Amino acid sequence: MVPDGDHCGCGLRGCAERYTSGTSLENFAKSAVRRRPQDAKRLMELCGGDISKLEGPMVSQAAQEGDVLGLYAFGKIGEWLGRTMAAVSAVLDPDLFVIGGGVVAVGDILLEPARYNYQRFLEGSAYRGHAKIVAATAGQDAGSSVPPTWLCADDAAPATGR
Repeated sequence: MVPDGDHCGCGLRGCAERYTSGTSLENFAKSAVRRRPQDAKRLMELCGGDISKLEGPMVSQAAQEGDVLGLYAFGKIGEWLGRTMAAVSAVLDPDLFVIGGGVVAVGDILLEPARYNYQRFLEGSAYRGHAKIVAATAGQDAGSSVPPTWLCADDAAPATGR
């Protein structure tokens, strides 16, 4: 997804998982707290003043309360999620994206930036149909039965029978 991007847990670099997951949410929030400590009051309260203890549910709570840095962190993963869906659409042209995982519990706080950036980065967006983007009804359990292995940029890997 991102050439020469950040290292992913799968061993590759730049995978979408690295930019769209709950861990990414935490990383974007921690980075924002370091850069803008004057705006970090609520996040620092939630993690007891120790940024290393800042976790996704705390960022979600802050965002739902309207905290600017919590909203920023969701905006960043929404941007990357939108970019990823646009890239997939350029090749596969799906009608629907169903977003699961724990981060989707905040609903439109995540989905609106994802939808906006999907349209923004979709090749030929002005003249092609757009996929519908919805939250999985199973919430954070939605991805547990079929892992999103296609999100890793491992095109050259042999089939593993998954």
